Amino acid sequence: MMSASPTWAVVATVAEPIELIAAFAAYHIEMGAAQVFLFLDAPRPGDADILEKLPGVQAICCDAAYWQERLQRARPDSLTRVQRVNANYAYEQTSADWLFHIDADEYLVSERGISDVLADVSEQVDYLRVQNLERVYRPHQQDQTFTTLFRVPFEGLRWQERDLFGSATVFTHKGFAGYTAGKGAGRTDRELKLALHKANFQKGAARTGPPNETQCSEILLAHFDGFTPLSWMAKLLRYTDLGTYDWQPGKGRGKGQRKRAKQIDFARYYGGELRRLVELHMLLKVVLPDQEQELTQHGWLLELPVDPVAALRKLLPDHAWSFSADSINASLRARAAPQRQIVLNALQQEIDAGLPLEIPDVPTTIPDGVQQNLREKEKAPQ
Repeated sequence: MMSASPTWAVVATVAEPIELIAAFAAYHIEMGAAQVFLFLDAPRPGDADILEKLPGVQAICCDAAYWQERLQRARPDSLTRVQRVNANYAYEQTSADWLFHIDADEYLVSERGISDVLADVSEQVDYLRVQNLERVYRPHQQDQTFTTLFRVPFEGLRWQERDLFGSATVFTHKGFAGYTAGKGAGRTDRELKLALHKANFQKGAARTGPPNETQCSEILLAHFDGFTPLSWMAKLLRYTDLGTYDWQPGKGRGKGQRKRAKQIDFARYYGGELRRLVELHMLLKVVLPDQEQELTQHGWLLELPVDPVAALRKLLPDHAWSFSADSINASLRARAAPQRQIVLNALQQEIDAGLPLEIPDVPTTIPDGVQQNLREKEKAPQ
């Protein structure tokens, strides 16, 4: 039975630098989360102890022993599979009434208390969907980690989208470089099985068919999609290595996934020209003043008050972490594998040479056959 004032929790699988994970957790505790489950996908000694100093935080090290206990096997190669397993373990463990499954670069935002919003949700609703917004920079903010300007998914006609976003539409869906499908929270008394963007009923559950879901307009999800330009480029290169968005026979992809795949093809083809990745970031992630005025006028940009650093300093005042872009980038490079460090160091040199302040002339086409040839070559049996 749902309590009069519903409680809520957050679960995330994380591999970010410790300061970013701590900021994510502190922010949501300050927002009212009863519990924050952090599954450390690349645990470092001492990280879990620091994170569990925050009230309500459970930090689980996803080491070999954890995976043996959970699945009786090694860690799955698929990050999506890892996230699903972890989210549903938290779903089994939580004492909260609702569980949000999000990532460490995503922050719940609501003018009202989230518990108050959840109290108004019909008892018939099993899964509450929240819309994600995507962070963009003003030209002179690219050296700041937590900026507050966010894109709203564009719902106009395709030609209107091209007029607003220009050549960027080759790589974006509804104006976003990342996903637009939103995420959500499941009631914890409904035998749900959580995925990344939806939920189903567990096998053997009393109910079958799709859960009852509804869209919540009062809660938004602020998605930073890379805390710095370098971290966004690193994420794109990681997707390239993993083949995360590659086409596979018999497996469909949504428009947003196909657009991300085009970014990955760009990174593959122009990977030897690292300046091209810096320019792609400018094209997709920076809003010039004229465009900002037009987008704001039509409601496609919002300012969101997301300040995780203040929450962290309140809850862990003894940890004086820096959240400058330089500091975050240094942590990112230090955690990378040796070969990736070489690339990230070279990208950092490109960034240090100066981030573009105007939209660059970015190639939006790749020679015929290159995309398919690259994918066939990479997917071919060895």
